[in-house]
Amino acid sequence: MAVPEHGECRALFPVEPDLEQLKARLEDRYGQGWLASNPGNAEMNHHYGLKVAADAAALGQPVLECRPFDTLLERRLRLLHSGEPG
Repeated sequence: MAVPEHGECRALFPVEPDLEQLKARLEDRYGQGWLASNPGNAEMNHHYGLKVAADAAALGQPVLECRPFDTLLERRLRLLHSGEPG
């Protein structure tokens, strides 16, 4: 998500650091059996997500963990308006 603020574009990157949670979400989203028919996909996405999150953090960009999901929007808005890194 990019939001213009003071003439600049800021980015937030939500990340799921727990591989098992990511697998559960993929199965919920795409249906039971999706992981078995797409071997290695969850691990690849997990690795990529952690790499992008590390790169974003190194650049001073906010990185938010997805959980707890019910507070994600609130935490995202707070970071965008605070101007502080995540």
